[in-house]
Amino acid sequence: MSRKDTSVPRNSLLSRFLTAIERLGNALPHPATLFAILAFGLILLSWLFSRLGVSAVNPTDGAPVIPINLISREGLHWILEKTIENFTGFAPLGTVLVAMLGIGDSSTNLISPMMSFFALIVAFVQRYDSKAGIGTVIATMLPYSVAFLVVWMVLLVVWMLLGLPLGPGAALYL
Repeated sequence: MSRKDTSVPRNSLLSRFLTAIERLGNALPHPATLFAILAFGLILLSWLFSRLGVSAVNPTDGAPVIPINLISREGLHWILEKTIENFTGFAPLGTVLVAMLGIGDSSTNLISPMMSFFALIVAFVQRYDSKAGIGTVIATMLPYSVAFLVVWMVLLVVWMLLGLPLGPGAALYL
């Protein structure tokens, strides 16, 4: 009769290190949540440092660098006016811009037969209802499309009531 080895093999230092990194990485929130937390923290720090009068000296030209309160009206205008400059000045953000354009499609995309996945959606619906067609999918998606349209319109009105420009360099205010 053979004797079974019940001892647990000892992990190497590298294995334990990688396990620790994996646990730490799994404990972090989603990257979008991390971005939102860091952006909110930056806005709060800009408010705090502008209130305290903190400044620094630019080492290239000796000019003072004074923080801008990003919570103020001027700060929000500054963010909106400098957004495109920041995106175009940092090349890896091109991918993010393309993703934002894809996500930001119109509210009628849900009910348009020209949507790239519309045929696939019809095929999935037909798996559950063999008589379903384009009209069934459009009728099902129409309330969602109207809800998106209403929400976007409300957001636009709120945006304009806050006195924010509609885009970089745009002078259209309510």
